[in-house]
Amino acid sequence: MKFCCSVKRFEKIRKYIILSTVFPVFVGGVVGALLLLTNLRAFLYNGYFGFYIGAVCFGLSATLLICAVTLYMTGKRIKRHKQYSFVEIGLKEFVISRYTGELTHFGRRYINRRLAVISFSGVQAITLVSKSGDLIISGDSTTPVRIYHDNVHRQEYSFHDGKVKFNNNWYNDTGFELSDNFSIEQSLFPTIKIYDELLKAKAVFDKIPPPAPYEHREMDFVRYKKAVKKFKKGLE
Repeated sequence: MKFCCSVKRFEKIRKYIILSTVFPVFVGGVVGALLLLTNLRAFLYNGYFGFYIGAVCFGLSATLLICAVTLYMTGKRIKRHKQYSFVEIGLKEFVISRYTGELTHFGRRYINRRLAVISFSGVQAITLVSKSGDLIISGDSTTPVRIYHDNVHRQEYSFHDGKVKFNNNWYNDTGFELSDNFSIEQSLFPTIKIYDELLKAKAVFDKIPPPAPYEHREMDFVRYKKAVKKFKKGLE
C-alpha cells in the first residue's frame, strides 16, 4: 500500500505569497488612481503624470514577475513531492521517501531524496503524537532504521518476498546510516491513515510463522560414495 504526499501546505504557501504581493500593489494602484482623478490638473501642471504612470507600470511588472517565479518554484516543488514523497508498506518492511531537493553536476540534473527502510521485525513502537499529529516509529538496536541520502535513480527498488531489494546491490548491504527512530510529518502525510495501516501490517507480520530450522543434508554423491564403500566392505 502506498500513501502519497499531501501538497496542501505548499499550495497554502503559494497562495499567501501571491496575495501578499498582489494586495499591496492593488491598494497602491487604487489609492493612486483616486489621487489622480481628484487632482488631475495638479498632476498635469506639475509634470507628475508621467512619473505616476511609470511607477504603476513598474509595480505591475514587478508583481507579475514575483507571481510568475512563485508559481514556477512552488509548482515544481509540488510536482516533485507528488512523485518522490510517499510511504509504501510491504509485508515485512516499509519505506518512507521524502524529496529533499535538486542539484546540477557537470551539466546533469539530479533529484535527491531521503529514503528510510524500516523492518517490522525491528519496530518496537508506533506512536501518533496527539499535539503535532506526527508519527514516530521507534526501532531497536538489532534491526535499526536504515536511512539513505542519494539521487532517485540510484535508489530504485522493488519488493521481493515482502522486503526491499535495491536494483543497485551496493545499497542492499551498505550506503546507509542507522537510526533508532524515524518520524513522519503530519504536514506532508496523512499520518492517521498511515498509523492505522502500519498497525494492521504489523499485526499481519507478527502472525507470520518463523522459518523452519535449517537441516544439513548430505549431497547425493556423498551418500552414494558411502553406500559404495559399505557395499565393498560387505564383499570382503
